Order: sequence, then C-alpha cells, then structure tokens
Amino acid sequence: IDGLSKKFYSHRKFAQSDIYEIFAPEKLHSSKKLTVESTSSVIAINQGDGSFSISSLPRWAQVGPIQDIIVKDFDSDGLNDALIMGNFYHSEVERGRYTAMKGFLLKGDGQGGFKTLLPSETGFLVPGDGRAMHMITIKGKEYIITLENDSPIKVFHWLGPNTSPKQNG
Repeated sequence: IDGLSKKFYSHRKFAQSDIYEIFAPEKLHSSKKLTVESTSSVIAINQGDGSFSISSLPRWAQVGPIQDIIVKDFDSDGLNDALIMGNFYHSEVERGRYTAMKGFLLKGDGQGGFKTLLPSETGFLVPGDGRAMHMITIKGKEYIITLENDSPIKVFHWLGPNTSPKQNG
C-alpha cells in the first residue's frame, strides 16, 4: 500500500496501529465494505437442484491453509476421501508462517463427514510450504507427487486399498 513504509518505520508500530491510523478517513469512507461469515475450510455438496449444502471440514483441516486436494476413494470402500496438504510461508509479517497443515487423509463417510487420519497414521507427511500434488499411475502403480517451495519433490507410493502412502526416497 502506497506510503505505508514512510508512515510506519517498524513492523511493531504497524502491528500496534488501528485501521484509522493506517488509512486516511477519506479512503475508509470511499472503500467497499465486505463481511466474512466464515473462515473455515468447507465442503460444498451439490444437492442436484442448483443448491449446495455446506459443512466445515474436520478440526485438523482448519489448522492452516489447504493448498491442494486430491479427491479419490483411497481405501476402496466406495466412498470418496480427500487427501489434503498446505501451509503458507509468505503471509503478512504480523501473522507469521502457517506451518501446521502437514498433510492429512480425510476418510469420507458418504454423508459429507470425514474422519481425519494424521501423518503418523498414514505416512503422508508434507511439512514444508506445500503448493501442489498430483497422482500419477506408472505401470499400474499409483504415486502421489508433492511440490513444496524451496524443497525437493516428494514421491509417495500408494500401496492400494486399506493402506497408507509410503514415501519413496
């Protein structure tokens, strides 16, 4: 924002200021005001009639930004599951890094609910600044490739139904 670096010589001074100290009154009066009703990561289920039911994902899916999701029936029970990963290292100075979204498997119950499987249960651990993941099949074997900023690519081998991904090298 233009001029803020001249007005605030330290991060502390900026962080301790209220909105009226940061922006001129005329800027505030002419700005568009929006309301946020929820900051939760959610699932939206198409009801088939043009409407959606929305419900929050489990608590572990709320610990940081979700950067990518693979939806698939990972355990072959006929219900979709969601493999999620994220984090965000480049947030505003006053917020710090988001580092708790290390990768979780959300096992679907078919009704829009999920049971969270932690990295210690699945072997799927992406602790860095996760950005993207892709599932590929090579000679009939499934692999999950994860990409993190400033980190080597990770490859997980999916062993099949009722198993967890195992990191290759």
